[in-house]
Amino acid sequence: KELSCNRMAFLFNLGPFIAALLSYMFLKERLSKQQWLGMSIGCAASIWPLFYGSRECMQGLHVSIADAILIAAMIINFYGLLIKKKLLT
Repeated sequence: KELSCNRMAFLFNLGPFIAALLSYMFLKERLSKQQWLGMSIGCAASIWPLFYGSRECMQGLHVSIADAILIAAMIINFYGLLIKKKLLT
């Protein structure tokens, strides 16, 4: 109810960055040059709406409680996927 579709899609685009950070921290995985290139392109594309998106959709760098809950859910989800990957290997 509190998150617009654009805001939620923007936060879900942070998923690869969260997954890369968690895999680096817990599995000691390193990123290849192609992955770094993709992450930098994704980072540049994620920064664009913060400055040039509509005020209603992006709200700048303001983080609401709904945003924090969604980010926490994403972190827990990716952590679960990393545990699953570790168990399978």
